Amino acid sequence: MKKEELKELCENDLFFLTKNILNYQELEDQPHLEVCQFLEGQENKKLLLLPRGSFKTSIGTISRSIQVLLKNPNARILIFSETYSQSKAFLSEIKQHLEGNAELIGLYGIFKRDPGWAEEAITIRQRTGKYKEDTIMCGGVDIVRVGFHYNLIIVDDPHSQKNITTRDQIEKVKLAYKLLGPMLEPGGEIDVICTRWHDTDLASMLLDDPKFKKMVRAAETINPDGSKRYFFPQRLTPQFLKDQREDLGNWLFSCQYLNSLTDDETAEFKKSWFKTYSEDEIARLSLNTFKRRFRSLAFFLQPWLCACFDGRRKGKVN
Repeated sequence: MKKEELKELCENDLFFLTKNILNYQELEDQPHLEVCQFLEGQENKKLLLLPRGSFKTSIGTISRSIQVLLKNPNARILIFSETYSQSKAFLSEIKQHLEGNAELIGLYGIFKRDPGWAEEAITIRQRTGKYKEDTIMCGGVDIVRVGFHYNLIIVDDPHSQKNITTRDQIEKVKLAYKLLGPMLEPGGEIDVICTRWHDTDLASMLLDDPKFKKMVRAAETINPDGSKRYFFPQRLTPQFLKDQREDLGNWLFSCQYLNSLTDDETAEFKKSWFKTYSEDEIARLSLNTFKRRFRSLAFFLQPWLCACFDGRRKGKVN
């Protein structure tokens, strides 16, 4: 394949870049092609909820950041996580690709600038614009940077067991997220990538936000006939999930692997038993229900009504 054709694929096919150039070989067409296409969508606000161990960070933070820079070397990216140190760990993995991936360097040239890169920020050699922000910077709930502006903000796992035990901790995460809004350039993109931890966590707030496009997937789903289908069975096998449920307990397993606050398998009222209706459907159902109930009521009241009318004809008060 010619060099320009390879570059075209890297810049416009996140799945190809992630698996074939960055060598995340465990990616599968199903389910990861769908995940990559979701992240490459035109919407500028996205919420991605995937089970643990399904490579959401590898795709959504590591590979996605690199792809954005390949298309636009002047882009400014913020990687934001629960802690500043966790964000720096994500950046460290990105640097390993930019410094040591021979195929990537062969296509785009050397990325590293002299005298080198800092632990918490990098600027690539391909940049031509002049900005106060580095190419990629790090932030965390514990360290919120202000005064900077970004084309892409990636929020990756802002919650853990360390910050969901009190309401104040959860609200601190939400406030830190809200402070990111003024840092986003007009037309910029914010991607939130995480799993569930609590019924009032950041994900719960964004799930109710109509401005966000959402992709929510569970490691296993129960079909109406009681059978199960699996999101990533090559890695998150039925036996692995069974072991995790036993080790974690139903609630924590449900959060981490089902992205739900209840485990449908053990719930008394299962999600599969419920159906969602539109407002128009509800209106039609309500009218039909009223008609049926009115007919039933009229049937039972018929003898009483007849007696009343009969009594009035005879001059009685009923």
